[in-house]
Amino acid sequence: LTLEQKELCRSRLKLLCYLDRLATYEDILGGPGVAEQRYDSEFFKKFRNQNIILSARTYARESNVQALDILFTYHGAELLQHRLAILFNFPETTSPHEYTNLLPEACVDERGNLGVIPWDERRHREMDWCEEDQCRTVLDQNLPDHAHFLYEDAPDWLRFRTATPPMDLLTDWYLSRAQDIDSCSRQVDCALSLVRLGKERDIPGLERLCDDLVTMETLVYETACELSLTLRDLQQLSDIDKLRLLMKNSSAECYVKDVFQWMVPFLHRCEKQIGGASEALLREYLVTLSRQDLSLPLAVFQHSRPDSQQKVLGDPDQLMTVALECIYSCERDDQLSLCYDILECLPQRGYGPETHITASLHDQVDKLEKHL
Repeated sequence: LTLEQKELCRSRLKLLCYLDRLATYEDILGGPGVAEQRYDSEFFKKFRNQNIILSARTYARESNVQALDILFTYHGAELLQHRLAILFNFPETTSPHEYTNLLPEACVDERGNLGVIPWDERRHREMDWCEEDQCRTVLDQNLPDHAHFLYEDAPDWLRFRTATPPMDLLTDWYLSRAQDIDSCSRQVDCALSLVRLGKERDIPGLERLCDDLVTMETLVYETACELSLTLRDLQQLSDIDKLRLLMKNSSAECYVKDVFQWMVPFLHRCEKQIGGASEALLREYLVTLSRQDLSLPLAVFQHSRPDSQQKVLGDPDQLMTVALECIYSCERDDQLSLCYDILECLPQRGYGPETHITASLHDQVDKLEKHL
């Protein structure tokens, strides 16, 4: 192409860009019906020339979901590779439910593979001849990186720079964003909402974080634990330490209620992650308590009796095993009456289905009764 032809193409591209920006601005204002009344010439003069990536970041920081949706739809070629980084710019205090339609989503394809659902891109008009690749390659030489500012203060986000993220990267994004929401705003409910929305959108690998955030939500909003605890702190703890932290501030009067409201759901979450975890955690928790005092373990056993409608320990063998261990673990000599009370909670011979250890457990209970 001659210099004049190149200049013609550049001018034509600039005018087409203005035309597209005007159509986009019209949509942002609410469509042709209302755009005329709301049109701001000064704003458009700036908007038509502004780096579109900067415009997208600004709309994200303002939580303007509708405007950002329109930008992604009509300017996807420039924006969609930066979509995940742009979404990081929403204020951490904004509920993810407000920008739910902008969140990445996955689905299973015809071959049974899980993949990201591509953004539904559209055009304001048909492609012009000067926008064809053949013409652009002649003009677009040594183009600057218009997105460098987006990653300047957060180079970690560079790994999210792609229009077609693989599933592990999407999982990574949801995990990172949830961590950021918690550390920057301490709004556990917003972080939990994001992870739940990710699970609804078939993003894999979010179960553990979701469970930790549910535990965190209980700690922050219900148990009156120390407010300095962060999600990262909680994730460093073992499951038994999380359980102890949950029950730490429970008073004797509210203990049974808190067991069913806080402890039992936590044990169910642990069991879902690792089979057998619930039984092992409850055993360790009760046996450790029993060393100093049998009062609280007794309350648990009283709500595990065969005639209890709602049981903490539903399995008769487990109930006898843990009760025996708690009594033998107690280091005090003034709790004999509590030992008898615990034995009163245990099933009689012939109650319920028998396993290969049931008879042996009943023998051990009889032996302990004689000893006491």
